[in-house]
Amino acid sequence: MAYKYLLEELRSGLVDEFFEDFKTQCVAFLDPETYGRSPLENSSFIVSSRFSDARLHGAGFSARLTGAAAEWISMILYIGLGPRPFQWVNGELRFEPRPTLAGWLFKKSGHFGKDVFGFKLFGKTWILYRNPGRRDTFGEKPLSPLRFQLRYASGKEAAWDGPCLPDEPARDLRSGKLDRVTIELG
Repeated sequence: MAYKYLLEELRSGLVDEFFEDFKTQCVAFLDPETYGRSPLENSSFIVSSRFSDARLHGAGFSARLTGAAAEWISMILYIGLGPRPFQWVNGELRFEPRPTLAGWLFKKSGHFGKDVFGFKLFGKTWILYRNPGRRDTFGEKPLSPLRFQLRYASGKEAAWDGPCLPDEPARDLRSGKLDRVTIELG
């Protein structure tokens, strides 16, 4: 129920309240003492010792798509892309993300460098936001995309300046041709 509540806070525009509650209700941020185990051990099912394959006893598994999982995916897509990241404008497709990200989500260091928040779109393409000041992307002075750097599965690279990707690269993103989209915010 907590994720349903969080998602509706977000959809209702209660962004400050959402991020305040997100820190205390999202499994990824729970104190292991409070949660009862490491958040990395989040499981829906634990294999019983009565199961025939002894190698799996005690292993944790997650259901493919529970209500909480669907709400989690919806929240990540909403904060990462906004309500309508793909739009038709004058008969052409545009990718125009409008992230709603708290500054504390941008990491000081990590696999993709510093000041980055990222997630996978369509299970294939990394969407990475660079935010050197680690500022909130919402509020009185929201940040928006300034530049897109694209890396195709073929190895080809391209870049676009501006708040959106035009038709051809937007279609490439939708069709899974891109490995990574790095979006500079400002």
